[in-house]
Amino acid sequence: MSNLTATYDETTYFVDSYNSLTINISGANIIRCPNYDDCIFSDGDLKLSGNGMLTVTAKDNDDCGLYANNYKTSVSTDPSNLAALGYTVTRSACVDGPDSNGDEIPDYYTWTYTVTPNP
Repeated sequence: MSNLTATYDETTYFVDSYNSLTINISGANIIRCPNYDDCIFSDGDLKLSGNGMLTVTAKDNDDCGLYANNYKTSVSTDPSNLAALGYTVTRSACVDGPDSNGDEIPDYYTWTYTVTPNP
């Protein structure tokens, strides 16, 4: 994934894998899935490698925009679980979107994952 900007308005994941998945991140990437709980789904483990940022926007804040066997609320949403061998992954604090209907629940949430090679 290199300098991708995508908005997926469907009520499903932008990336949906029934196997383990490794995504190589390069540059600044933005995936918005404002109508679904998570942007990337992996039935197996999800690993991130490369040198860049992945910003995800999702409707729900439970799994921080990503859902995988090794990264979900019931297991752990520690971003170090996403790091491929030889890489470090950090995650920004959640940024709440607007509350357009006045129910005190944000319309969506955003996180930025930063991937760097280990020295």
